[in-house]
Amino acid sequence: MKKIICDYCNKESDNTTEYVLPDYVTYEAKDLKGNILYKFASSNEMHNVTKDVCPNCAKKIIGLLQLVPRVNFEEENKIETMSIKW
Repeated sequence: MKKIICDYCNKESDNTTEYVLPDYVTYEAKDLKGNILYKFASSNEMHNVTKDVCPNCAKKIIGLLQLVPRVNFEEENKIETMSIKW
């Protein structure tokens, strides 16, 4: 039996499911020798990524997705201005 590592909690699991999820595009700042100095995500650019997710993390993601209809951005899609309406 093949063990797979969950991409979120990094725990080994017998049954993970591959999900396609949105994520921010990540960029790396490198020095002249190619060493990574800093990683940062663009809050304006998104792409889809495939993740192996264990059942425990899948339950957490489902819970967070229930909040999506309640989220508002005060400034045009800036995550820093996010508020949740209960």
